[in-house]
Amino acid sequence: MAHGFVDIIIEHGLNNFDFLALVPIIEAAGGVITDWNGKKLDINSDGTIIATSNKYLYDLTYSQFN
Repeated sequence: MAHGFVDIIIEHGLNNFDFLALVPIIEAAGGVITDWNGKKLDINSDGTIIATSNKYLYDLTYSQFN
């Protein structure tokens, strides 16, 4: 995603170590990553993620969940 080859990632059942290190990388590249409820990811996250390469795609994708 940070290299521009993937636009959207939607996952569930992940462990914190699967995604927490990627949060600053995705955000620094201009992407957005949250849980399925739109909350910022942290050590207590439930393992559901929506990650997109930009805010526009995030808004389109997130609206499908809510």
